[in-house]
Amino acid sequence: MLRMSRKSPSSAGTFLLVLCAVLVSTPLLAPSVKGDGQTHLVAVLFDVGGRGDLSFNDMAVYGAELAKQTLAAQGYTVEISYFTPRSPADYVPNLESYSASGRYTLIACIGFLWMDALNATAPKYPNQKYLIIDGVVMSPNVASVIFRENEVSAMVGAAAAIATTTGKVAVVLGMEIPLLWKFEIGFAFGAKWMAQKLGKEITISYYYTGTFGDPAKGREAAVTFLDQGVDVIYAAAGATGIGVLDACYDRAVATNRPIFSIGVDADQDYVHPGFVLCSARKKVDFGVQTTVEAAVKGTFQGGIMELGLEEGGVGMSTPADMDVWAEFLRGAGYTDAEIANAKTKIQAMYNTYLSGNQAKLDDLKNKIISGEVSVPVPTSTTIADLRKQYIGTFSAGIPLTWIIGGAAVVVILAGGVYYFYFRGRKPVRK
Repeated sequence: MLRMSRKSPSSAGTFLLVLCAVLVSTPLLAPSVKGDGQTHLVAVLFDVGGRGDLSFNDMAVYGAELAKQTLAAQGYTVEISYFTPRSPADYVPNLESYSASGRYTLIACIGFLWMDALNATAPKYPNQKYLIIDGVVMSPNVASVIFRENEVSAMVGAAAAIATTTGKVAVVLGMEIPLLWKFEIGFAFGAKWMAQKLGKEITISYYYTGTFGDPAKGREAAVTFLDQGVDVIYAAAGATGIGVLDACYDRAVATNRPIFSIGVDADQDYVHPGFVLCSARKKVDFGVQTTVEAAVKGTFQGGIMELGLEEGGVGMSTPADMDVWAEFLRGAGYTDAEIANAKTKIQAMYNTYLSGNQAKLDDLKNKIISGEVSVPVPTSTTIADLRKQYIGTFSAGIPLTWIIGGAAVVVILAGGVYYFYFRGRKPVRK
């Protein structure tokens, strides 16, 4: 049985292909135009770590393969090749080699680490179309897809503040770079915001492992936090985060206590159903799919595509998402009984730890979209001050709703006292 899980990440691409085939068989994806009779080559150049991370790189595979299947249904022939760099030293020579060949309709660079190489290469090949995920390259032949990760990180931070019973939450990250600051500060912002709403005292911590491809380092960081009493950990570290998910699950089972991890990029709730509180969904697949399709159809445009909560490019997972991911899991060899069991556990966890405060989560989301709540975007000049503001221990405040409710009670009581002791008293006749 083929099963994609933390124990068999190499099966990622296989079941993504299966899911894509299932999806494109639906009437919504029926052919609408005829192909051009060409074979379009697409190169996907991964971030460090490559396939099997169950999140960032695997979502790029998902998007590319879904584009291939969708285009096939419309008469286009697409072949996709994948490349995983061994180190940053591989970036420039390999991007140069792919570009110089002149064979590729699109070269997709997955991850900000490709920025320097792309800045050096793209101007030399003005007729070559490129995509970069998580980076901006200002060249007319480059489509730059970026995300407002700070927004979705705020959402899962708020969920962490709701679920914690110890009042201690943390985020484990990959390399310390400006992009990851958005995950760190966004998470801390949301956790503090919700703690204040709930009147909870909360301690927010962070740690950078320095890598996106080492689950052992993720586990080590998570265990350190768990030993300090942290009971919700956000794993914003690619494949390194798999170790975080495993460590939280193992500790929860060993202690029979409510301890949770939070997934990233993909919907990772199924990895340890009932123990992954939610996932910060970052739709790398959407950016890759739409750009591949545009390049093949001749509608490609360079420039920046920014995706946040409003555009649906990021979002916090909910139990309802498992209805979609059920097909994903079937492609990995999960049986219907196993999928149903996972969905039951995820729903039960949500009902116990989050559902009672869903209205507050919705309120935060709506306020972020409307602009009423602005989640900080850290820079090199602001990160230190933002950490002072959002990282550490914060005393419980009195929620505004409690203040309003208390004021209402005081007004009612005062009115009652006035009526009964003044208006309600009968006049004394002399």
